[in-house]
Amino acid sequence: ETLQAATVCLDVSISDRLFLCLRNVPRLETFISRDVKVNWEEKSKAWVDAEDAIEASHILIARELLTRADLAAGQNVLDIGCGSGGSVLKALDAVGSGGMVTGADIAPPLVARGVARTTDRPNAAFLTGDAQFFPFEAAKYDAIISLFGMMFFADPAEAFANIRKALRPGGRITFVAWAGGKHNPWFALPRKAVEAVLSDMPSAKPGAPGPMAFADDEWVTGLLGEAGWKDASVDVFDSHLTPPGRTTETAEMLYSVGPSSDLIRAKGVDQTEAAEMAAAIKAKITESFEQFIGNEGLQVPCKVQFFTATA
Repeated sequence: ETLQAATVCLDVSISDRLFLCLRNVPRLETFISRDVKVNWEEKSKAWVDAEDAIEASHILIARELLTRADLAAGQNVLDIGCGSGGSVLKALDAVGSGGMVTGADIAPPLVARGVARTTDRPNAAFLTGDAQFFPFEAAKYDAIISLFGMMFFADPAEAFANIRKALRPGGRITFVAWAGGKHNPWFALPRKAVEAVLSDMPSAKPGAPGPMAFADDEWVTGLLGEAGWKDASVDVFDSHLTPPGRTTETAEMLYSVGPSSDLIRAKGVDQTEAAEMAAAIKAKITESFEQFIGNEGLQVPCKVQFFTATA
């Protein structure tokens, strides 16, 4: 049923990859590379289930991103790594009815959720695929934004070069990334909890795809320059994440969207032991976040980096 009216598109000019183009949903185009083998249905469920909590947690950062992007009425905007569409909705408010916002994400279920959230917004569109090699229409967009969506490319240099082609000359990209684990207990404390329970959690290599890939700001601005971007700059920003509810709910959310369940599964333990490990990790996360409870609820300190560059 979802493949109804599907069209197969061969495109060997883009890194000799084969793309499958599905037009099964209005305002949605999907390009899935044959070398991407991820169970997005399984991976995305936790993110969709936690949509409200994640967007509430990021609200101050999202607001700052839109302020810095300074989108204008009538602009045509591309949102890279749009997830389930929260940032697309904010950008739509900025550009007004005369503008257009296109959300792009690699996970089909997240994009489908974005489509569902914008059924009453005819000036919203969505693309599904890896922006590193997605065949964007040249010089189509006036501005590009990204809320924590740029750090997951296998080859960020290639991604930056490809994304630049989608922007008209003089257009600007504004994106935000985490400034490193040691500055962000949102990631550091759950990792510490996992390490305490599982002992042998693998360490991430600097620059490897993941939330902390762009912690080295000089490396990132250098890559932007090499990819043809002009006036690449970075600004460090201290803020807070504001998850709703109790610490137990935050711990449940962080566990579900993080790698903990995959790491437990890799242990090969039985269901009972796996459940015990999961409970122990969540308990440690809960305890570690109690320190951030204030008069206005949970306020978790964070440090992020806003990058800007011109095509």
